[in-house]
Amino acid sequence: MAGEVSPQPIEVLHTDYLFRGISPHYYQSGQLTSGVVVLKRKHTTEQGPSVGIEKLISLADFNKIMGDDQGVAKFLAGFPVSLGLKVQPLPDPRWNEHANAHAVITAYQTLSDSKRVEVERQLRNEFQRTIIVPPKQ
Repeated sequence: MAGEVSPQPIEVLHTDYLFRGISPHYYQSGQLTSGVVVLKRKHTTEQGPSVGIEKLISLADFNKIMGDDQGVAKFLAGFPVSLGLKVQPLPDPRWNEHANAHAVITAYQTLSDSKRVEVERQLRNEFQRTIIVPPKQ
């Protein structure tokens, strides 16, 4: 429609916090397992690890979207960027009124296999270090 204003693009700064849901399937004896982060060369952008942008969604609302048994890690967007990755806002209509709070971690598709495995390990370690809500066992 003429005169309609499109929403401003969301920018994720290095200093913004992100939430990552953690499935109890990947949490054993207080430790995250390797399946908590999977980075495959053939992933599309939409298949990248999903995160919530804290400045656009509260922890309580993020928990509602993730589910009661899920845990949550809270980390700076600058961490994946420091590994050569990107945090790309990607609205998700399944998040209803919080659709614009959804983003994905991407840009790992061009990394070598060994580098991708190393980045998975570093992300897992960061998620472990920054768990604010442990998954329910």
